[in-house]
Amino acid sequence: MTIIALVLLSTLWMLIPSGGETNAAMISDDMYIKKQEVDRFNSEISKVEQDIARLDQDISRLDKEIDKLDKKLAAAKNNAASQKALQSMVDKIELLQQRMENKLDEQKKLREKLVVAKKRQVEMEKIRQVNKEIDRVETELSASERRMAELTRQIDQRDKQGTDHAEVKNELLELKNVVLQLRQAVEKKERELGALKSENNGTDAGNGYTEYSEALTKGKETFEFSIANNKIFLYNNEWIKKNYEIERVWTRRSGIKVYYAKLTAKNYINGENFTEIDSPESQFQKELKKRDPKKEFVVFKLHSDSFKTFRKARAIASKYGFASDWDPVDEVWYVCLKPESACASGAGGGVRMGRR
Repeated sequence: MTIIALVLLSTLWMLIPSGGETNAAMISDDMYIKKQEVDRFNSEISKVEQDIARLDQDISRLDKEIDKLDKKLAAAKNNAASQKALQSMVDKIELLQQRMENKLDEQKKLREKLVVAKKRQVEMEKIRQVNKEIDRVETELSASERRMAELTRQIDQRDKQGTDHAEVKNELLELKNVVLQLRQAVEKKERELGALKSENNGTDAGNGYTEYSEALTKGKETFEFSIANNKIFLYNNEWIKKNYEIERVWTRRSGIKVYYAKLTAKNYINGENFTEIDSPESQFQKELKKRDPKKEFVVFKLHSDSFKTFRKARAIASKYGFASDWDPVDEVWYVCLKPESACASGAGGGVRMGRR
C-alpha cells in the first residue's frame, strides 16, 4: 500500500461517524486495455514467433551435425587407425545432443507461451471492439439527446406563440423511443464488457500480458479520481466528505476485527461533468498538469452510471501521458481501514458487518 493511500485511509478513519450494520461487497481491480498495450503485446507475440523460427533453424543445424558425426563414428569403429578419435567424437555428439535437448525444451516453453498469448490476443481484441461499439452508440445517443433538447425548446416556443406543434411533438416522441433503445444498447454493451473483463481476470497470469500491464505502472505512485453520476472529482478526504455518506462498520475474520469505511454516494454529486473536463482550466486537467506521468499513474473509482465521463477522462489522462487503472465500485462500497494486514488480503468481502 502506498504512503499516499495510507495517509488517506488514516485520515478517513477520523472522519467516520458511527453507523449500522450491512453486508460487505468487495470489488476486484481490473486493468483497462489501452491501444499501446495491445500493440506492445502483439509485438511480443511476433518476437516469440521469430524466436521459435530461430530455434527451428538451430535444431535443424544441430541435427545435421549429429548425423554427420554419427556417420564418422560408425566409420571410426570399423577402422583401427581411427580409434584415437573415437572418444572425441562420442563426447562431441553427446554435447551436441545436450544442446539440441536444451533448444527443444526452450522451444516447447515458447510454443506454450504463444498458445496462451494468442488466446489473450483474441480476448483483448474483443474488449477493444466492444469499447469501440459503446463509443459509437454513445455518440449517436448524445446527438439524439441534443436533438431532443432542441425539439423541447421548439415546443415551448410554439406554445408561447400559440402555433401548432403536433409535428414537432410526434418527432420528439419518436426520438424518445430511439434514445431509450440507445441507452438500453449502451447498458447491454457495458454488461458485455464487464463479462469479458471478468473472464480475462481468470486468464493464466503467466501469459506475459500482466507483465506488460504492470510495466506501465511499475514503481509508480497512484493518484485517484472518483466518477459518480457522470461527475468526476479528486478522491481525497475533502471530496469524499462532499460526495459520500460515511459510516464505520466492521466484520470479524479469523478472530480479528476488520474495520471498513462504508461509502454511499449522495444524491447530488459535486464535481465536473462530461463537458467541463474538456477545458484545460478544469480542476481535472489542472490536477493532471501538476502530476508526473513518469512517477504516477491514475486510478478511477468508477460508479456504473458513469462510463461516458470515465471514457473521456481516461482519454484526456492518456494525452497527458498517464497510464490508468479503473476500479469499478457500487453505489454503496467499502474501503478497508485496519488492520493493514487484513486490508492487504482483502478480508471481509461478502460477510456480515457490525456497527462501531
